[in-house]
Amino acid sequence: MLVRSAGLLTTVQDLGRPQARRFGVPVSGAADTLALRVANLLVGNDEGAAALESTLLGPTLQFRAETLVAVTGATSEVTVDGARAPMWRPLRLAAGAILSVGRAQRGVRCIVAVAGGIDVPPVLGSRSTCLRGAFGGFRGRALRIDDEVPLRAERRAPGEPAERGGARAPRWLADVRAFGAGTQPRELRFLPDDAFHALVPESRLALNETRYVVTSHSDRMGVRLAGEHLLLDEAARAAAASRPSTPVAIGTIQLPPDGQPIILLADAQVTGGYPILGHVIAADLPRVAQAEPRVALALVPVTRATAAAALAAQEEDLRRFRVGVRVAARPA
Repeated sequence: MLVRSAGLLTTVQDLGRPQARRFGVPVSGAADTLALRVANLLVGNDEGAAALESTLLGPTLQFRAETLVAVTGATSEVTVDGARAPMWRPLRLAAGAILSVGRAQRGVRCIVAVAGGIDVPPVLGSRSTCLRGAFGGFRGRALRIDDEVPLRAERRAPGEPAERGGARAPRWLADVRAFGAGTQPRELRFLPDDAFHALVPESRLALNETRYVVTSHSDRMGVRLAGEHLLLDEAARAAAASRPSTPVAIGTIQLPPDGQPIILLADAQVTGGYPILGHVIAADLPRVAQAEPRVALALVPVTRATAAAALAAQEEDLRRFRVGVRVAARPA
């Protein structure tokens, strides 16, 4: 697969390396793991296979051989040899075809999955790119023009037609409504932690009643929010001054001294010294990854029961989709 244009921050990502956190290594992996899993299912891969993730502007890719691809995530204009092509469904491309993913119109990150997956060497159990460590993925960096990205052999889905020529979509597709595609989040649910309970009453009221705007300084390390200054009570501020670093995770909401929350993302460090307001629930992490600059978000505290129910519902949507792909791929 030849990179004709690299887009913005296009990297090889899978589901990351959570098992390496004990060594101080960031998880990395796709910021929107839901989009990655769906894209891989559409092309017959394991859900965690390595794919490409881009930010705001996708790549232009030329395929040396016939293959099956799918583009998910941020709503973008997708073309094959200059003709419009749909997102959220598999596209059979002829040898030599050129796939182009344009600027994100809604959302931030696109996933391009290719049947078989990206064939780069695993590092610490993952093919994900760790940009801060400059390892994994394709030479430890974002893709550049004229890179040749190796692909693994395709495992053709049973009954999936193999005719050549043009961009042709098999019968199955993702119900994008089930996965929240094309919509911007208006709220993020989180499980409160110590710093939330230590907010002064005015700040807790502000957190409950105002919205925070995603800033342009957000990246794969974290989403920075701007809004009402949040202030801890006197005892919590004194404790924070001598607070040792503690473990953090993807979705942890930190409160730095400027009082503006930061939500950690895939490339975040594994420990941090800032007070912790809470943790975005797992079902809402894809929303964090797709939150555009200038979008206003409400941070909504919820219970563990609510978090568990939301994740169960999301996994049920994926299970139904997984079954639907298998059924649709059977010979007619």
